Amino acid sequence: MALTKTLAQLKTALKQRAGVDSTGTSVDLTDTVLNELVNDALYEGWDVIVNKWADYFTKATTVPVTSGTDTYTLPTDFYKLRRLWVQDGTTYLRLYPIDLDAYHQFVGMTSSDRRYRYLMLERNLVITPMPQQNETLKLWYIPIQPELSSDASTVTFDTPIEYKLILAIAWRDILDRQDLDPSPAAAKVQEYSAKLRTAADARDAGEPFYLDPRGPGSWVDDDLDEVL
Repeated sequence: MALTKTLAQLKTALKQRAGVDSTGTSVDLTDTVLNELVNDALYEGWDVIVNKWADYFTKATTVPVTSGTDTYTLPTDFYKLRRLWVQDGTTYLRLYPIDLDAYHQFVGMTSSDRRYRYLMLERNLVITPMPQQNETLKLWYIPIQPELSSDASTVTFDTPIEYKLILAIAWRDILDRQDLDPSPAAAKVQEYSAKLRTAADARDAGEPFYLDPRGPGSWVDDDLDEVL
């Protein structure tokens, strides 16, 4: 079961750690300061969680491609690219990235078999060679952690250890802000970060780890590896 907390609840938990009653006030830990500390902790924790399990927050969207247009704006909440596919009839072909240093080699070329490459420039997705027909791309990406702007704003944690990690990060920053020894909280950050892998691996308890990403007894012919 997912664990949902409001910004107000996260701030209350931090006040308790700081010895400030939830109804009390602190000259140093004002609401403005706590809001910033919580959001900073969420951003840092988001990176830790994503690195422990790439598909914790992965989402998908379609990108319609128009003939003669090679540049498309990435989603407003885009953070990291996970995979890019191009539709080929009823199936999909995986697209691979190309470095800017080799991009010039594709300029002026055409592709009749959807063997496109892509690169990301600023917040744009560039497809090369220039598409000469309409296409449909499927973009798998990790979104950015949204900022909590009001006490009623909520964040959902997939596992309890994520919640503990965020509080430990914020508590570490509070100790540092108050010129106190942050090492106990920093140790907790390391401990909870390590435990995230165990929590992620146990999310689907019915399936063991496979070396083959397609799972056991894959029906896909090995000759298709390059396009998948």
